[in-house]
Formats: sequence, structure tokens, C-alpha cells
Amino acid sequence: MLLQALREYGGRIGPTPSMYVETAIRYVIDLDGNGRFLGLVDTADPSTPAGRRGRRMLAPSAMRTALSIRPKLLADNGEYTLGVARDVAKQARVVQCREAYRAVVEECARDSGHPAMAAVAAFL
Repeated sequence: MLLQALREYGGRIGPTPSMYVETAIRYVIDLDGNGRFLGLVDTADPSTPAGRRGRRMLAPSAMRTALSIRPKLLADNGEYTLGVARDVAKQARVVQCREAYRAVVEECARDSGHPAMAAVAAFL
């Protein structure tokens, strides 16, 4: 659970960066150190109304419009992360979103040198 590890690390290095917000994360993709898919974790808690949307975590935030393509590093929806279109008529745009997401992950992996980021890049 990469987001969990990043959250713990963030707590040690100081205050939350201004571009991060607490948001509900419903699904977490579990990977091994080489980027091999291990499973999908549903973080929803159906016992509370707020919990149904997923566990609240700090995640990057980006203002998007209908025309803008702005990936959220490690915390985006299935269209950006996996290239799965909600509306098949918009598949061409979803391909662009996924490519932008993959490029951001690869840049982060290269610049940070962090093994977890390399695993995510390999998965994508």
C-alpha cells in the first residue's frame, strides 16, 4: 500500500503540502516490489455514509475542467490510472489521460529513484 507508506513518510517530514487534500480513496492497487499486480483492495466501510466512498487519505489535488488533462500522482480514477473509460464514446480522451498519468509516474520514478515508484511505473 504505497499511499499508506507515503502518508506515513509525509507525517515525518512536516506539514501537508498545499497541493494535497484529504480525499476518499475507494480502491488501492496492491503491487509487489517489481510492479506485479497482487490484488485490488476495497477500502470502503459500508457501516457509515462517509465510509462508503472509501478511506480518507491525503492525496494530490488538481483542478480539472472538461478539456484539461491533469493526472493526480498515485491517486487518480480508473480512467487515468488504468485507461478504463466510463463512457466508451470517450475512449480516445481516456487514452490521452492514461498516457499523461503514466508519464507523470515515470517522471517521478526517474527523479525520485524510489523503488516503490519504479514498481508503479513497471506496473503501468
